[in-house]
Amino acid sequence: MDIYYSLNTTFSNNVGNNLSNIDIINMYKVSINRVKRIYPNSNITILLDSNAHKYFINEGINIVITNCTNLLFSEIKIKAIEHWVVNSNIDSTLMLIDGDVLFNSKIDFNDIDKDFIYCEHDEISIFESHYKQYFNEILSKNINNISKIFVKPKFITNMGLVIINNKYIMLDYIKNYYTIKNFVATNFGSTDYGNYKMNMLIEQLVLTQTIISNKLNIKFLNNTNSYVHYYGTLKNNVEFVNMINEELSL
Repeated sequence: MDIYYSLNTTFSNNVGNNLSNIDIINMYKVSINRVKRIYPNSNITILLDSNAHKYFINEGINIVITNCTNLLFSEIKIKAIEHWVVNSNIDSTLMLIDGDVLFNSKIDFNDIDKDFIYCEHDEISIFESHYKQYFNEILSKNINNISKIFVKPKFITNMGLVIINNKYIMLDYIKNYYTIKNFVATNFGSTDYGNYKMNMLIEQLVLTQTIISNKLNIKFLNNTNSYVHYYGTLKNNVEFVNMINEELSL
């Protein structure tokens, strides 16, 4: 199995948390260490910017330095998927993990096949409260003239953890992502274009609609006890930082 992380420190504390870059890096190290212990035969790769490279050179994983200068908030995650598509075996399984996902045990996904994808959880409530404004603004620019997948979703995938072994679906996702991204870049000012909520809408909605258009079966993982996803403000407490630092010191 190929396990991928991505880290762009330019945006590390622009996602609803108050952690320092060092806290973020330490969190990634803890997440990676747990994955190495729980999935010992996996091939772990991290895409990151040059500022973060020095912190991971002794972690025993593959490091891909990525130029993040012109990337959007979550676009380095797309770069990670691209790297997997190009550099892995045709039958490889991808596990894409955010650095704030901390594993406790293995996830049982023996039934995964070419028609199946595991995603972290359904974020339709977040869509309604955080993303709907940007969805309506993009829709008002007649995006349906260039893409038929940009429609209001019945569910929307959080991408904190994604497991899939179908490269053709991921290639379709990448193509759809850049179509929507380029449309937004052309039709919106830099403030909206660079807004992380707008970026997360594109990332998550495009994956959702790519799954639906390809008739892919989806299983959400939020009912498992195998991991905890400390997304957004769940990291905003001293106890979390202390936990990370204590685990690193062991």
